[in-house]
Amino acid sequence: MDSFATKEGSVAMSPANRVSTRSTRKSKSKVPTPRKLIESLTARISSKKLGDGVLEAHKEFIRESPTFFAYWKEENIPKNLKQDVVLLYDWNRVVLNESPDYYHASYVDGCTKQRQYIMAQAPFNGGTQADFFRMLSQTHPDAVVFMDAHDSEDAK
Repeated sequence: MDSFATKEGSVAMSPANRVSTRSTRKSKSKVPTPRKLIESLTARISSKKLGDGVLEAHKEFIRESPTFFAYWKEENIPKNLKQDVVLLYDWNRVVLNESPDYYHASYVDGCTKQRQYIMAQAPFNGGTQADFFRMLSQTHPDAVVFMDAHDSEDAK
């Protein structure tokens, strides 16, 4: 006869105390696959401007009022290239390990995991360049991609 150990000692197995060793089925993941995400966004924006659909989707994910305390700290304002244009949320910003802990960079969720990407402004002076490289050495990214729109015709 089979038995199993308890705090009180060995107990004989019977149909009344038999426990299944099979795992319970997990619920389906609530993270959409890339195809489902695209289909969902396409359905929302088919009759709207793209910006309206993205804004609507954003409001679904961000329910509470965002804060920008680190962005507006007096010592961090010079580190923001386009002040009053591209704000940095506190909830998803990249916090550097050493002081000063601020660089204008945000974690972005990917399709397979949270905080999969980092979106950051390009360094524009010696101080922001040093902070940018500190961020790279801290986060160890697989790749760095620069996307930049030039403000003038001379810069192209």
